[in-house]
Parts: sequence; C-alpha cells; structure tokens
Amino acid sequence: MVLEELEGRGPLTEEQAAELAELRRKVAHRKEQARARRAKQYQGRRAVADRVVVLEELAGRGECLSTNLSTTSAHAWPIGTNGTGPQPKVAQQTQQNRAKTANYSQGLKAADRIAVLEELAGRGPLTGEQEAELAELQRKVAQRKQQKKEKSARRYRRLTSISVRGPSRRWRVQLGRGVWVREMPG
Repeated sequence: MVLEELEGRGPLTEEQAAELAELRRKVAHRKEQARARRAKQYQGRRAVADRVVVLEELAGRGECLSTNLSTTSAHAWPIGTNGTGPQPKVAQQTQQNRAKTANYSQGLKAADRIAVLEELAGRGPLTGEQEAELAELQRKVAQRKQQKKEKSARRYRRLTSISVRGPSRRWRVQLGRGVWVREMPG
C-alpha cells in the first residue's frame, strides 16, 4: 500500500519497483490459489449433490445397491442405514446450516427489537412488559457476546499453540508468550 502511494507521487527507485513487482506477484499468486480452492470446494459440493440425485433416482426404481454407491465417483461414499449413500450426511449438514441461519436471524431480530425499545425509552417511560422484554433481550445479547468471546479465545489459543515432541516428552508452546508447558505422555 505504501509503495503504491509512493508510485502515485513520482518515480520509484529500482529497489522499490522490484519490491512492488514482487509483492504484486505474490498477491496474484494467493488470489489464484484462493480461486482454485473455492473451485475445488464447489466441485466437491456439486459432486455430492449430483450423487444424491443419482442415488435417489436409483432408490426410486428399487435399484440402489451398496455396489452402486462407489461406481460413479472416485469418492468412497458412506453407506447409510437404508443403503442410500450420502443422504444422511447431506441432511445433517442442511440441518446444521438451517440452525445456524435461524440462530443468526434471532440475533438480528433481537438487536432490532432492542433498538426499538431503547428508542421508545428515550421518548418516555416503558411499560412493565416492555422493560421486562428489554432486560431479557439485553441479557441474551450479553450472553451471546460472551459465548462469541470465549469461542474466539479458544480458537486463538488453538491457533497459537503448537506441540513439540522430544525424546519421550511432549511440550506445548504458546507462541508469542514464550511459555513452555510440559504435558504428561499418555
């Protein structure tokens, strides 16, 4: 960013121009990697969806056998209890996604309702029912924020710690803190 600003002001030195070119090359490479990763994930999701359609069609004709589950794809599909392949996994993921969406929507609705109640409180006193609703919503929002904060802290700890194995020892290193904690093997 700084080099691009300098470039706009006037000519860059050879060293700065080389550095800027290298950084642009790296950014382009990372973008290409991300694009390829997204394409691969999309292809995987499409393969699962296509496989479900094929299996449902076979099941509808009564031709769905456990041998059909691995013939059209390189993936090893888990066989469900009724021999229908990946349907339970897809259904589980769909259910989880719906639950996350509902939870997110509830949070948005709660925030909107809090804003409305606080606006009403600014105009005049709230009724007992409105005060109770506002207190309950604020409690829920505070609880949600605390859970999010704890989840973020757990994720940070997980990402910043590494395990180092030595001869019959295992150490956990907290990066950035210089803390070494010995864990008992077992």
